[in-house]
Amino acid sequence: MGQVRSKTEVPAPKGRDTSASSGAALAFRLGAEFVSGVLVGALIGYGLDRLFSIAPWGMIVFTLFGFAAGVTNMLRASGEGRNRGKTGT
Repeated sequence: MGQVRSKTEVPAPKGRDTSASSGAALAFRLGAEFVSGVLVGALIGYGLDRLFSIAPWGMIVFTLFGFAAGVTNMLRASGEGRNRGKTGT
């Protein structure tokens, strides 16, 4: 007789394993998120320095803001920021 399968069983996907390529894509995205945050912060700081003649303080402060924004975006993109504040293991 034939085998009986449960309705919740999901068949294995066919084709090549894409875990390595998706890992590389995630790494590239996280790097781009971080670098873009720092660059945008530095550009805003440079613009404020030129506009108000306050060099180098605008660039220093906004580069730090860009760093914080880049880290926040990386955590959000990787999914780590979703479970923040929840109790449990």
